[in-house]
Amino acid sequence: MNPVDFTAELNSKVSMTDSAIRQILDDQTEIPARLKEAMAYMLFSPGKKVRSAMVLWCCELIGGQINDAALTGAAAIEMVHTYSLIHDDLPAMDDDDMRRGQPSCHKQFDEAVAILAGDALLTLAFEILSTQVSDAEIAMRMVRTLSSAAGAAGMIAGQMDDLLAEKTVGTMELLRRIHVNKTSRMFAAAAGLGAIAG
Repeated sequence: MNPVDFTAELNSKVSMTDSAIRQILDDQTEIPARLKEAMAYMLFSPGKKVRSAMVLWCCELIGGQINDAALTGAAAIEMVHTYSLIHDDLPAMDDDDMRRGQPSCHKQFDEAVAILAGDALLTLAFEILSTQVSDAEIAMRMVRTLSSAAGAAGMIAGQMDDLLAEKTVGTMELLRRIHVNKTSRMFAAAAGLGAIAG
């Protein structure tokens, strides 16, 4: 596959994921308008969406085609990743004013709305996995895969190590743990979600 083919494939997967997320948000009629606006602002901000594309690629690899469970998994991992970016940008964490070339969520809205938008995305990810994946066994495996990668021994542990590294002299082991937990575990989860769906 040459780089042009890869870019076209990635863009196709991003478009599929964005369509799935739009439909999910449209179906969520009880979310307050300002909160939904903040969620959408970050979900549809410029970004590569490689994790969600990986879900779809792995589903195709295993099952031959993309199915509804994979689209739900792609939307869910994008929601979890986006929640982590929103919280990572907050003044209490990395205090970043910009994300993906635009004001971060807490700058565009405010800190309280940003916190709630992140919380809403995290919980919505697991809600859609548990309600929109029709096979209960597959849904449970997808929830377990994503929650393990994103949880206190996964991505959150990586963020904790990242915060600790700012206050101490870092070691190569600490740097490795940060990268494994904050990044690698979520990519592994993306592959796992796609394989489970396929």
